[in-house]
Amino acid sequence: MTEDDAERVEYWHNPLLPDGPWRREPHRIEFQHAGRPCIMRRGFGGNWCGYVALAPDHPLYGQRPDGVRGFDRPLDYHRACDLAGGICHDKPEPVWWLGFHCAYADPSHCDLIPRDTELAEILRAHLVYRDVAEVRGMVEQLAERLAEIAQ
Repeated sequence: MTEDDAERVEYWHNPLLPDGPWRREPHRIEFQHAGRPCIMRRGFGGNWCGYVALAPDHPLYGQRPDGVRGFDRPLDYHRACDLAGGICHDKPEPVWWLGFHCAYADPSHCDLIPRDTELAEILRAHLVYRDVAEVRGMVEQLAERLAEIAQ
């Protein structure tokens, strides 16, 4: 791995989040997988969000796909770098980010949102906290699927 490909990890304590496993996890991670820049970051509720960058020559660059075959979460983020939203990297090339969040409360996903403690207490048996390892696997899976589409 070159210095340009090195993983970057940022920790930031959010005083609004209750105690839980998220307290020991980072706030943001940047890494490369399947030849693509990837970012994981916390959403406003403390839940993870994951993103994969596409270069201008990728068939989905600039598109708003509903989903990607072989990836079972909805894609709800699709746009160019967004510094205000924390979805960008320090490379100069243009990219289009596709991504997802882990803050769904529907029967197919049932994500635990750390900041939503009242809902979490009521539905704890039905909700799952997507931790850093699980979300990294999901981001890597999305990067691999997007790399396959580019071939």
